Amino acid sequence: VILWALYEWCHGTTLLEIQLKLGLNETNSFYRLIDDFQSLVCLHDTPPLLDGVVEADEYEQGRHQKGIHGHPTSVKADIRGVFQRGTGLCNLEVFQKLKPDGDRRKGPPSEADVVPFVKTACAPCILFTDGAKAYCSLAGSGFTHFHVSHTDGEWFRDEKIMVKGILKDFSVNTNGIDGLWGKYTVWIGSKFGVSRAKTPGYVKEYQWRTNHASEDLFDLALSYMAE
Repeated sequence: VILWALYEWCHGTTLLEIQLKLGLNETNSFYRLIDDFQSLVCLHDTPPLLDGVVEADEYEQGRHQKGIHGHPTSVKADIRGVFQRGTGLCNLEVFQKLKPDGDRRKGPPSEADVVPFVKTACAPCILFTDGAKAYCSLAGSGFTHFHVSHTDGEWFRDEKIMVKGILKDFSVNTNGIDGLWGKYTVWIGSKFGVSRAKTPGYVKEYQWRTNHASEDLFDLALSYMAE
C-alpha cells in the first residue's frame, strides 16, 4: 500500500484521489504518510548550485481578501528563491522576515534575509532581481547584479553585459521566477489548505518536482529508499 501511495503521489495524483483509490479512511495516518514522503525528498535531494544567469526573488504565501490584489492580507510564510534561466532549475526556502523583538516584519526583505541564501544557492553569476535594496551588496561578492524597479513600472530592460570578455545582449527581468511563483500558487492552491507548520515540506516538494520534471519521480524516490 505504501509503494502504491508513493507511486500515485509521485505522479501528481491529488491526495483525495489517492485516499479514494486505496480506500484509506484514516486521514491522520494518510497525511503522516505524505509527511514521510516529503521527508524522504528533503533528506536525499540536494538542489544543484545555480550559475549562468539567475533570477532571485521572494514570495509571500497567504490568503488574499476578495477584491484586494497585491500582497496577501494574511501571510502564512515568506519564501525566498532563485531560478536559473535556460534550465528552469530552482532553489526555494521558507524563511520569516522578523523584527528585532521576534515579531513578523512586513515589507521588503533585509540583506540578512536574502544575501546568505543567494551565496549558498548560487555560484558567482549574472543575477537579476527586482528593486529590493537587500540584493545590492552581492555586486561586491563576485555577482554581476542588475535589477528592474517594479515600483517604478519597469518590468524589463535591455543591457549589454560582459561575459568572459565578450559583450552580450541580455533582457534584465524577473519573468522566470515570477512565472515559477505563479505555478507554485496554483499547485499549492490545489492542496486545499496547508498549515504554516507544513509549508516548508510542501515548498521542498515543489522544488523537487520542478528540478526533476524530466525524470520518473517514482524511480527517483525508490532510489532514495534504496540508499
